[in-house]
Amino acid sequence: MIERIKTLLEQKKTLKGWKIDEKVIDSYQLFFIKQELDMNRSVETKEYLVTLYKEHKVKQEIMQGEYTTTLTPNMSDAEINEKLDEAEELTCLSLNRPYNLVSKQPERGNDKEVSFAGHTLKEAAFLLADIVFETNTYASGYLNSTEIFVNFEKRHFLNSLGHEFVYAKSYAQLDVVVTWLEENKNADNEEIELHQFFEFDSLNQTYIKGVINNLFEEAKNRFKATNHIPMDKNCKVILKNDALKEIFTFFANKVKVDNIFNRYSDYRIGDYIQKNNDLSDKLTISLEPLLPGSSKNALYDEDGITLRSIRIIDKGKVCNVWGSAQKAQYMKLPNNGQFSNLVVECGLAKMEELVKENYLEIVSLSDMSVDLLTGDFGSEIRFAYYHTKKGEIIPITGGSIVGNAIECIQNVRLSDESQQLNNIKMPKFAIFDKISIAK
Repeated sequence: MIERIKTLLEQKKTLKGWKIDEKVIDSYQLFFIKQELDMNRSVETKEYLVTLYKEHKVKQEIMQGEYTTTLTPNMSDAEINEKLDEAEELTCLSLNRPYNLVSKQPERGNDKEVSFAGHTLKEAAFLLADIVFETNTYASGYLNSTEIFVNFEKRHFLNSLGHEFVYAKSYAQLDVVVTWLEENKNADNEEIELHQFFEFDSLNQTYIKGVINNLFEEAKNRFKATNHIPMDKNCKVILKNDALKEIFTFFANKVKVDNIFNRYSDYRIGDYIQKNNDLSDKLTISLEPLLPGSSKNALYDEDGITLRSIRIIDKGKVCNVWGSAQKAQYMKLPNNGQFSNLVVECGLAKMEELVKENYLEIVSLSDMSVDLLTGDFGSEIRFAYYHTKKGEIIPITGGSIVGNAIECIQNVRLSDESQQLNNIKMPKFAIFDKISIAK
């Protein structure tokens, strides 16, 4: 199919260039209600994303247009040609300054086994089900539903400059719902139902069980939680899990060439994002093409750039940038490519530092996001623990937090232990003292 598309594209002499990105996904899927198999299926999808580049003259100036169309394997040559003709016409709708396609790059071979320890997708799916069901041992809680997707993904890339590569990976996705209900005649609590979706690239029993057991633990404590928040509004706040991931991702995005070009960020190589003081652990962030455990691994980005490990922030100082080939060329900045894996170095903080202090340990928030332009964030507290000076631990729900990532990071303390949430490896927690708490 690729050769057919390539032949038809080479006949279009009016194009500046083109790229073909073949994506094939084989998936085996299981759907359980409690522990009863409700449905299983095998799914294969194959599509060809074809991008056409063409130069247009606009008021004596040469502009470059591009358009991406999707082709499928069952299309005839005539149907393909019709789609390509349509795409060529539509290139005039998106005009920018000219830039070059990625030329032939050094080829990288997979340095990681792409199967689940030699198991077929079906075998791996049922092995994952066994691992999940081993956690279903709680008297007051149970697995309400489980969805398992085990995927093998292959990508074949080719462009008009002769750059070509093939890359494959496998990964799994789990979607789990747990329910918790305790018999307590003196309480008016309703049952708690929690949902968790997570991805990974290996049959790591410890990790998988850990995520689900933590979900059960949260459900149990949320059943007992109070919405009468007794906390000191000015106490320190501990962020972890997805909320902390959003903070770190914000700073990675601030040094992305696309955001710098679009003026969402004024960060430049050599800038310090943290003040030179001893009050905080300095932020160090790297980007990785391959991160063990991640479902987002890629040896090449969507432009075809060969990805290599790079450090973008070093001890609070911007030392490199990343992003699309187009914006990197426009700004005459290093063309490092686009990454999905993030690694944040740990600091020196321990939980013991907070003994004899009131502090709020946030477990989960509702739709936490950080404004890319300003750094502002705010979110409702789904579940947290309030730790008092006396050593009491009170599970709470309700209330909200408000802060600014740029201000918060000035005095942040990062844990000396790390954790991984799929495509980000980062400190297990971070201590902030500039986050406001509202009841």
